[in-house]
Amino acid sequence: MVLEHNYISSDGLTNLRDYRYHCVDHSLVAKHIGQPFWRAAVEFLPTWLAPNLITLIGFSLMLTAFLTLCFFAPTASESAPGWAYLLFSLFLFCYQQLDALDGKQARRTGSSSPLGELFDHGCDAMATVFIGVAIATMLRFGTHPWLFLVLAVCACLLFFLAQWEEYHTGVMFLGHVGVTEFHLLTEALFFATFWFGPELWWSELPVIGLELRFAVVAAVVVGLFATVSHNVLNVVNFYKEGKVSETHPQAKESVLLQLVPVAQLFGTTLAWALFSPSDVLHNYLVPFFVAAGFFSCFLVGRIVVCRVCKMYFPFVHPILFVYSATALLACLSLVPDGVAVWALVAVAVLNYLHFALNIIRQMCDYLGIMCLRIPVKKQE
Repeated sequence: MVLEHNYISSDGLTNLRDYRYHCVDHSLVAKHIGQPFWRAAVEFLPTWLAPNLITLIGFSLMLTAFLTLCFFAPTASESAPGWAYLLFSLFLFCYQQLDALDGKQARRTGSSSPLGELFDHGCDAMATVFIGVAIATMLRFGTHPWLFLVLAVCACLLFFLAQWEEYHTGVMFLGHVGVTEFHLLTEALFFATFWFGPELWWSELPVIGLELRFAVVAAVVVGLFATVSHNVLNVVNFYKEGKVSETHPQAKESVLLQLVPVAQLFGTTLAWALFSPSDVLHNYLVPFFVAAGFFSCFLVGRIVVCRVCKMYFPFVHPILFVYSATALLACLSLVPDGVAVWALVAVAVLNYLHFALNIIRQMCDYLGIMCLRIPVKKQE
């Protein structure tokens, strides 16, 4: 087929057989509350329910909540109905639980596979974009588009750098405050918005007189620097201890080069926002970032695939040059900003779907499994 493309090399497919997932989770909430709940909850799931289908159901809920919020607040400067914030809070909670249950269902039914991790991370990458945009929309930062951009970019950077660290160390490290706590806090923020109304975020903190919504941005930025520092230190210490990455023999030499695609993506985004002749941030804020967000999802997907298949993660991605070239044309007024933004939304989404569907096809064909059904063991 014309649309088929093999993102995984033949050696990469062979390496799938040896892949093992390693995770260290120090979250006290996950350990003492989440894990006991998830171990009990998974027993109520039917054994025919495929883990990837659980992931997809959770992602569908997130997508529904995100689109609902965007429908009522398309420029992120409007207030949505109270129930839309409640819906996002509830559906994010459901997504969080289903995201934890898919792996346990896989082990329970004996259907664990590398595809499950990739499917999970692929949905998580998109959900991260939705959550970043949703928080900025909840705070009505359409009136402060640069702060909107800061929140959304921080969310994407955090997710990519976590995968970058795991690519080198081979371990997904989750600290005492991590994904579980972030999701719970986000759910609480949206529930508070439903309960008290969006005007809550215009309240000023005593003594310093800072609006709550600006305090949220400050907390996110501080969290970003703390987390990024932790990611970088873990990788630096890994190599300082004389360890060798099991992912690829050239992993150490390319450790900084692997950050080039992210720098290109968000550097282009920043330059376009700065030099846009028609103020693209104010006029097309949400689709502007959704396009960049889905290109970020693609980079996350690529680095996860390269880790799982023990392949080299390239620092040149042709699709990013499409993004950069289109932004340049818009800045030179050769293409209207609106046309460029919506064209890139289409390109970014279709590119990511093309990548995801081809990865699923390759892995299912090689491993002899089905993506959304419990696999039948191959006969000898």
